[in-house]
Amino acid sequence: MGISMKRFKDFLIGIMTATIVFTSIGGNVVHSAVKSDVENVHRKVEHLIYSLKNNYLGLKNVGNWQAYIKEARKLNSKLPNGSSKKKYEDKILRAEHLVNAAARVNQVEKSMKDNKHTLGNIPQWEKYIVLAKEDIFKVDARLFENEKAKLDERVSSCEKIIESIKINNEKYTKEELSFGIKGFEVKGELIKPKKVPKDMKTVVIVGGSGPTDRDGEVGNVHPYKDIAEGLALKGIASFRYDKRTLSHREHVSDKDYFNFTIKEEYLDDYNEIMKYLASRGDINKENIYVIGHSQGGYIIPMLEKANSSAKGYVFMGASFSPIEDLMVEQYEYLFSLSPNYPEDKKEEIMKELKDGNRKIKALDENSEDALILGASTKYWLSFKGYDPGKEASAIDKSMLFLQGLNDYQVREKELNKYKESLEGKTNASYITYEGLIHTFTKGDMTPNAYGEKEKVSQRVIDDIASFCK
Repeated sequence: MGISMKRFKDFLIGIMTATIVFTSIGGNVVHSAVKSDVENVHRKVEHLIYSLKNNYLGLKNVGNWQAYIKEARKLNSKLPNGSSKKKYEDKILRAEHLVNAAARVNQVEKSMKDNKHTLGNIPQWEKYIVLAKEDIFKVDARLFENEKAKLDERVSSCEKIIESIKINNEKYTKEELSFGIKGFEVKGELIKPKKVPKDMKTVVIVGGSGPTDRDGEVGNVHPYKDIAEGLALKGIASFRYDKRTLSHREHVSDKDYFNFTIKEEYLDDYNEIMKYLASRGDINKENIYVIGHSQGGYIIPMLEKANSSAKGYVFMGASFSPIEDLMVEQYEYLFSLSPNYPEDKKEEIMKELKDGNRKIKALDENSEDALILGASTKYWLSFKGYDPGKEASAIDKSMLFLQGLNDYQVREKELNKYKESLEGKTNASYITYEGLIHTFTKGDMTPNAYGEKEKVSQRVIDDIASFCK
């Protein structure tokens, strides 16, 4: 049976109309469903953030929030890919960082509450704290400023508990000190053995060049702290301090820099330290020794002239050559370890160092103020004519020279120059150590050695203690 053209057109129009109606209705249904999903995710995420901001970040709540985050992610997964889905995933992730950080902090606090406060538990707690800090670092401070600050405070409280446990269980006490010239106060730490010997010796640790802190921190090693604590266990007190170039760096500004000399960097503070320690009733001023490390050893004869009350001196990895010469040597050695470093840049740096070296050696009292290799004309002139060997030979007190044989910053040849200058002097002794670097920790002759978590060799501490006793 045939179909007329009119009926066929009506049939097509009917199909098209039905399709349009169906599509319109179905599209509204889909759009409505998506809109509903977005609203659900929005409510869930906003409630989560509100809850985090208005409730204690405690152990019980952490579990609820973790479940809530799981639900929010499940809802968000239903959304089509697009800006809304990405926006809510980002908010969920930021909330999760806070919840993870809170979980870590609670883990530390619970462990401290449930276990005895003994030295044996400290390594695990310190491990928890490191992980907690890593999680806190990820928290968005703009979204959770107060919450992040509260977690930081709780971690700090845990660290104080650990420190108090250490102090109570250690065989020495620690005292934070600040004294000296107004505006340039010396800031450091005095460590004393708990059982103070009648003839207790005290050691002052004078650090190396640059803005050196009281621990001598470089990479992952803290040589001055290791030495101080090691000597305390042997009944010897110590004082170590943050150099002025660190603790008062704001005063060592461009404005003052041209008048900054070795006197301001070392000698003024050293004199204040020796006077202060001598004034204390718990310190025997007749038994104070001085350890000078690196540049701190290089200037020991200057320290002796600034204040002659020390009983003896330890030169640790002490340089002998002029600073500007050592700078050239050190860079030449470092570049020899870096064959892939661009040759043009090597040449540029070495040219600058050698040009600076020549300028420094040509300085005199009439030279204009300038910055050469990072230091002022007056600073370089404060070393003019200085001969550490000749000056050390005039010291009539006991002197001990220590040298690590894997030290690439101050080589054994520097020690040999002291030996030559002090030949025949019976008050000087020398010890070298196989496998030790500039910080007197184990390592190879590369900068990577400072990245290893090594302690100062016990043999070094024993040798210093024997020298002082």
